[in-house]
Amino acid sequence: MSLLVKNDKKQDQESNYNQISNQKESKSALEQLVSDVENSNMPEFIKEGFLKIANDAIKREKEEQALTEFEEKKHEDQNKERMRRSNILKMIIKNIDGDSSKEDNNFNQDIIDGIREMRFINGRVCPHCMCEDIWKYGVEAGKQRYKCKNKECGRTFRDTTSSPMYNSKKSMRKWIEYMICMLMGLTLIESSKVVDINIATAFYWRHKILDGLRSEMGVGNIGGNVEIGHMLVMESTKGKKRWVYDKSRRCGTKNKFPFLHREPTYHFIFKGHRVNYILLGIDKRGNMLAELTDMLQINPRRLGAMFNGRIDDDSVVSTEGNRHYHTYVKNSGLELGRKNTRNESKEYNLRALMSMKREIYSWITRFKGVSSKYMNNYLYWYRFMKRKGLYDMEKGFCQEVNNFSVRSLFIKSHSEYTSMRIKDFKNRKAIYYSVAV
Repeated sequence: MSLLVKNDKKQDQESNYNQISNQKESKSALEQLVSDVENSNMPEFIKEGFLKIANDAIKREKEEQALTEFEEKKHEDQNKERMRRSNILKMIIKNIDGDSSKEDNNFNQDIIDGIREMRFINGRVCPHCMCEDIWKYGVEAGKQRYKCKNKECGRTFRDTTSSPMYNSKKSMRKWIEYMICMLMGLTLIESSKVVDINIATAFYWRHKILDGLRSEMGVGNIGGNVEIGHMLVMESTKGKKRWVYDKSRRCGTKNKFPFLHREPTYHFIFKGHRVNYILLGIDKRGNMLAELTDMLQINPRRLGAMFNGRIDDDSVVSTEGNRHYHTYVKNSGLELGRKNTRNESKEYNLRALMSMKREIYSWITRFKGVSSKYMNNYLYWYRFMKRKGLYDMEKGFCQEVNNFSVRSLFIKSHSEYTSMRIKDFKNRKAIYYSVAV
């Protein structure tokens, strides 16, 4: 039986080789025929028509061959990059694991101490009723417990109560490995394989962590030489169950991000494709604002709802040329540094803003389409990666992570009280920064 299979494989290989050689021979024969026709004594009008058809065929074959080679090289590069990231990830996990369980326990305890310090920075508070009158209530499985003295509450809790890791059946080691995957910018499939968890679990963990990160980071502030603007993304209902008469649309980047720098027109809104505005702001120190808004149309009042109180009073603001931005800057008493993209001023430019748009586009596309209701989480994830210097768009991958960055993500995502449960994800609505005024 094995001999028959081997013989079949050899026959298939020989047939493929013969097909390739025949294609090369036919191609060379076509070129030879073109040269023969050029040197023949045929009438000129017949010769011109034949040569035009033949040259078009040769050109089309070359383009198809070049496209095939490009696609093969692209897939090969993607596989190499995926393997490289996985190998680096395994190496980092091995380094973090340490040589003994004692070191692992020390790292875990250091994270728990950091969470406790951040949560109780202004004193101990009950996560259930926010009462400040609490006391220690013993230790269970090596974890400190507390009890609320409020008679109406009287509940007990731990340092990680109402956090992403709360009530998780997985070990803290798994959570640390998963956060390493997030800092590496790996997809859900890659993360689930490395951490050895279900892909649905990987999805819920990701957004539990990002919910906590968003609550801790806040919108942010910028100042000095400031650049503000917006970008458009097509609304996506990825993951939502569709009804019979719902208009379907691919959630991929081809249909999702075609209008990054254009205003929406009546044409494609009428066709059923809505757009979302992402308002952006950045200064020379690297501070960022990036929020998906419920804005339907730009006007100075809506811009004020986003930027008021988040841009320092002595700032110089540069914009792309939209008149509503100019009106907002004038009404806010700020100085306008650059009015449009044609201004060639060296002191005030829009390089950081344009680079931020390209990076956000690159960051979102690496996840093969993002639902609108989770878009803000990905924007905060991007801001955190940039703050820690982990994301490099030019190289197309995330930098190697260390214990400090893992500890920082763990503490920031667990320091706020976020009680998102798995069953709440089904009825979850889009998270917009409201500017509807």
